[in-house]
Amino acid sequence: MLKWLTILFLMILAGASATSFFLLNEKINIGQQKLAEGHKQIEQGEKMLKVGKARLAAGKKQLSHGKKQYRQASAIPFSELGQILPKGKIVFDHLQQRVNEGGEKIAAGEKQVATGEKKVREGEARLKAGKLQLAQGKMQLAEAKRIRDACGYSAIFLMILSIMLVFCWRRPSKNMLPKS
Repeated sequence: MLKWLTILFLMILAGASATSFFLLNEKINIGQQKLAEGHKQIEQGEKMLKVGKARLAAGKKQLSHGKKQYRQASAIPFSELGQILPKGKIVFDHLQQRVNEGGEKIAAGEKQVATGEKKVREGEARLKAGKLQLAQGKMQLAEAKRIRDACGYSAIFLMILSIMLVFCWRRPSKNMLPKS
């Protein structure tokens, strides 16, 4: 009776190992799909970050060009010219107003560039975090594959052991030693 309980226990263990193998295999397939999606998201994030950096560089270039023009235009004393040439006062006042508007636009541009730099830093941080999560996911998937393989090997081993015990214990025991 103990022999049959041992065989039954080994068969149950083999079945549990095989079931674990198939369940883990299903989870691994889902994990591989998620890793592929994560990899695509990382690629999209890299592209978006590259575009964002290019736009930021263009914005900085445009801002520096605008600042240069503003410095040149603000160096011209339009109000004094309006006093010297009273007939051109309307034109000089308009030009002074345009220079003042340019200063406001430059201030707004500096805010936009600062916001863009902040967004780029946030994007870089998110991309770095995403790459870290992707690497951790790959490590977890590799560990799950090793566990799955161990479950498969144990299921095969336990089945073979059970079958061998069934055949060995079913035979009538014969003494292999010669009688003297």
